[in-house]
Amino acid sequence: MRRVSAQKWIGSKWRPRLATIVVAILIMVMALPLVGLFFFRLYENQLIRQTEAELIAQGAALAAIYAQEVRDAGIPAEKLGAAVPAASASDPNSPYRPIEPRLDLASDSVQPTRPAATAAAVDPAFAAV
Repeated sequence: MRRVSAQKWIGSKWRPRLATIVVAILIMVMALPLVGLFFFRLYENQLIRQTEAELIAQGAALAAIYAQEVRDAGIPAEKLGAAVPAASASDPNSPYRPIEPRLDLASDSVQPTRPAATAAAVDPAFAAV
C-alpha cells in the first residue's frame, strides 16, 4: 500500500481565501433583514386573515344569540325592519353560509378610524333584549 503525503493531498483541494469567506458571510448577514421582511410580511398577512376569521365567527355567534333572544322576547317581525334577501348559494336550504376571510395587506388599503358613535333612542321592545 502506498502512502500519500499530506502536502500532496491538501494541495489538490480548493480552499477559499479568507477575503472570500468574509465577503460571503457579510452578504448573508445583509440578506437576513430582507428575508426577515419578506417572512414577516407573509406572517402578518396570515395573522390578519386569522383575526378576520375569528371576528366573522364571533359575529355569527352573536347574531345567532341575538336572533334567539329576539324570538324569545316575542318581538313582531314588522318591528325588525325589511327582510334581507337570501344570498344565492349552492344549497338555499343549508343553514350555513360561510364567509371566507379575504383581507390582504398587499391589495387592500387600511381604512381610517371610524368616528365616535352617536346616541340613539332605544325602542322599548328591544330594551328588554
